[in-house]
Amino acid sequence: MSKLNLSSVRSQTSNDTVIKPEKPEVKIEISPMLVDPDDEYYCEYRDDIWKNLLEQEAQKPIIHLQSPQLEFRGALVQQLRDVTKKLGLTLATLHSAVAQLDLFMDAHRLRSDRLTHVALACLSLAAKSEEKFSRAPTLKTLSKVSGVQLCGKTFRQLEWMVGQHVRWRLLAPTPVTFAALLAQYVITDSDLTTRHPKFVRRFKRDGAKLLEAYLDLTLSELELRIVYDSGRRQQQQQLHKLSSLSEIPRPHRRQAESGSNSTYSLMSVVPEN
Repeated sequence: MSKLNLSSVRSQTSNDTVIKPEKPEVKIEISPMLVDPDDEYYCEYRDDIWKNLLEQEAQKPIIHLQSPQLEFRGALVQQLRDVTKKLGLTLATLHSAVAQLDLFMDAHRLRSDRLTHVALACLSLAAKSEEKFSRAPTLKTLSKVSGVQLCGKTFRQLEWMVGQHVRWRLLAPTPVTFAALLAQYVITDSDLTTRHPKFVRRFKRDGAKLLEAYLDLTLSELELRIVYDSGRRQQQQQLHKLSSLSEIPRPHRRQAESGSNSTYSLMSVVPEN
């Protein structure tokens, strides 16, 4: 660890220095477009798979946002986006790499000139587990595409350290994992019979684009972010307005609905005797 200029930021370290790789219960290959009827999720065991994913999600370590290099995370994620796109890797690989990077950075203090090396090590591990083995980039390819000079021995040590830190759970669920399962419900069986085929294709394409845009947003934020579209927000505001009107005594409700006496406060309304 001293040769790699890494040090732990936690007060206590685990005594389990050597951990055997664990074979995950469910191995899933995710399509880059997410909405794929031939996906392995499209089966009669979807409910069991969903339950298993939730159980795995509950066991994931908590990120404490204590990395001293947290300010560099945005640049590292963008670099991983670029390398993933150039290599033609899937969204599942990208999200898995970012998840490993977040966990590793949260527990170690890294030298600034080693941050990119750690990020690429995470991407290499993710590609070996999410992609077909023949598509996993070699060290030479990874160095050429990223423009970073990589030492084979040091890079393998980094991969080993990252793998040990995440307990070799390289197939832990990510937002893409859940999205691949939920994306099947963008188009229902009734749409295929009651809608024009052209509309179905367009709806399917637009749904995939919106889903991928939201998944990209989840890469930028470590904390949960709730996003509403404009129509949903207007609907909620209207419902809130109606619920407020229902609390106004009937003699004053017409006045509130018409918008007059705009300074009227619900707290000042007193029912007439």
